[in-house]
Amino acid sequence: MQMAKKRKDNLARNLWIIIVLSLLGALVSAYLTVTHYSSEPDPFCEALGGGCDVVSKGPWSEVDGILMEQFSIYIDFPLPVSVIGLLGFIFTIAVCILLLKKKEFKAGRYRIDKGFMLKSLFWLNLLGWIFALYLTYIEFIVLDTFCIYCDISKALFTAVLVFCWINLREIKYASKRSLQKKVSYKQIRKIIK
Repeated sequence: MQMAKKRKDNLARNLWIIIVLSLLGALVSAYLTVTHYSSEPDPFCEALGGGCDVVSKGPWSEVDGILMEQFSIYIDFPLPVSVIGLLGFIFTIAVCILLLKKKEFKAGRYRIDKGFMLKSLFWLNLLGWIFALYLTYIEFIVLDTFCIYCDISKALFTAVLVFCWINLREIKYASKRSLQKKVSYKQIRKIIK
């Protein structure tokens, strides 16, 4: 039981770390959204020699611009990429808070346990991280510049993904260990909760 408490404490600590990292990421993404719509250049980024304006105000900075430039598909949907990051960080914060507060979730007649929520959090963050890698390719290879704020946001996203992966390892280890010791399903659920 000592090990179960330690795992539960580790999980809660990791969720709080994810919340803090996601809050920082949401702030950076919100700032990127503001600079996207601003007509003034960002003095801090320009002082560092970065191309924040090229990255955050160019055609690649919006969903329709990416689709047009990369795939020659035109849709009138000028959503800044930074808003997608902001929504991703907010979603991650919301799920982590729910995981800290509730033992399980009910949606109609369906029950969703913490293990499923942790797995979903990991896979959705992995999907967002892959998109961030694509944006990094655009930033460094296609545009041949960098945006310090974008890179901070992507670094925070990477850290969130790492902690999501650690949480997956925690629940996987708890499940594997319970099978070795022939622990009941009820005890496994207690470890995960």
